[in-house]
Amino acid sequence: MNTPQVEATWPELGDTVSFTDLSLACAMSREDLQELIDFGALLPLESTQPEPVFEVACLEPLRTAEKMRRHYDLDLFVVVILMDYLRRIDHLESQVRSLQASALYAAPTDVLVAMSIAQANAAEMGDFKPKKMH
Repeated sequence: MNTPQVEATWPELGDTVSFTDLSLACAMSREDLQELIDFGALLPLESTQPEPVFEVACLEPLRTAEKMRRHYDLDLFVVVILMDYLRRIDHLESQVRSLQASALYAAPTDVLVAMSIAQANAAEMGDFKPKKMH
């Protein structure tokens, strides 16, 4: 059996997407996208192109919000709120990953210093209970 091969490129951070491509990728009408621009939920980049262009980073939250909109029959204004929360969640998740990565590579002395500072701060607040170190 011969299966057709499809070649696709995954967008990189910093890439842009046109208004038309965004509409197709998110399965949203151009009118709905324009309303999101009017609400301030979707910010086009400054460009010399005839139609607005957007950061590719807006694709994922917009697609997720649109799927939820269709599934739960939500108003377009709710998509604005969802997009904001999805962006915040994404930002917080990246901060957690960054903190976890830095904790993995922290020198043991850094951890001991941090524990000492935390214990000193707790002692000042009256919450300090010394623990036995094994």
